[in-house]
Amino acid sequence: MFGLREFADAGGLMAYGPNLADAWQARRHVCGQDSQGAKPGELPVEQPTKFELVINLKDGKGAGADDSAIAAAASGGGDSVM
Repeated sequence: MFGLREFADAGGLMAYGPNLADAWQARRHVCGQDSQGAKPGELPVEQPTKFELVINLKDGKGAGADDSAIAAAASGGGDSVM
């Protein structure tokens, strides 16, 4: 289990963590406020709001995982199944 989607894309079995594209978009908004002269105390502290579960079926089968276990995990709400 990895914390970033990129590890599952690179061959890891599963990943659950924040959507980095969404997090960078939120950060860009805060940087825009900062560049317009907002005081540091006025800037919001934001945490990720969108998380994703990615399951790599190809590597799961290659590691000898049971097909029924993989299917159950995939149907359990994975945001992305590879």
